[in-house]
Amino acid sequence: MDLIKAEQDARMFFRIMKDDLINQRRKEIKYPIKEVDENVGGGKSNRNSSVCENTVINLCEDPKLIYYESIWSVVGELYQTLGYETQRILQTYYIYPGYNRHGRRSSNEVSEIMNKPKDQCEMIRKEFLEDIADKCGYFE
Repeated sequence: MDLIKAEQDARMFFRIMKDDLINQRRKEIKYPIKEVDENVGGGKSNRNSSVCENTVINLCEDPKLIYYESIWSVVGELYQTLGYETQRILQTYYIYPGYNRHGRRSSNEVSEIMNKPKDQCEMIRKEFLEDIADKCGYFE
C-alpha cells in the first residue's frame, strides 16, 4: 500500500477541516476578483452566457474544489467511524501547532500530549492511513 499518498490525503483532510477550505474555494469562485479592463478598442468575445451560468459551471468543474470535496467525503467518512479518543489522537498529529518538516507532530510529542504509549499512537495513525489507502485504492 502507498501510505505516502494516504498521509497526504490525511493532512489535506485535517487542513480542510481546520481552515474550511471548501467554503473558501466556493466563495473564491462565486465572488472572483475582477481586473479592470482598460482596453478601449477591440471586440467582445462571442460567448453568450451569463455570469450566473459561468459561476455554476465553475462550481461544478473546478478541479481544486472537486479534489477538496473528494478528500472530505472519503477521509471524512472514515474519520466519523472512529472513536473520540482516536479522533483526538489524529487531531493532535495533524491539526494543532508544532509541525515538523513532515507536516505533523512526531509520535513522541503526541504520546506526551495525549498521555498514551507511543506505540499505541503510532498504531492508531498507521491503521487510519491504511484505511485511507484501502478506501482510495492506493497500492504499490
